[in-house]
Amino acid sequence: MEALSPVFMLIGLIIFIIGGIWYLVACFKKSIWWGLGCIILPVIQIIFFFVHWNVAAKPFGIQILGIAIMFAGTYLG
Repeated sequence: MEALSPVFMLIGLIIFIIGGIWYLVACFKKSIWWGLGCIILPVIQIIFFFVHWNVAAKPFGIQILGIAIMFAGTYLG
């Protein structure tokens, strides 16, 4: 089972990065200012999440899935 730990960690990280890129693309689709704000100030990401829930919910869920898979990988090892 220890051999699967790095695999789960890598898969979780890839899924987390995909969700993050998707979230950033959603920010830029709304406005260039939202996108730049999300890159420069992390607080803007939280504001965007609550203001534009319908756009940000799915990428956020993908990121949470990636984190869950990474945590599963740490507990396998």
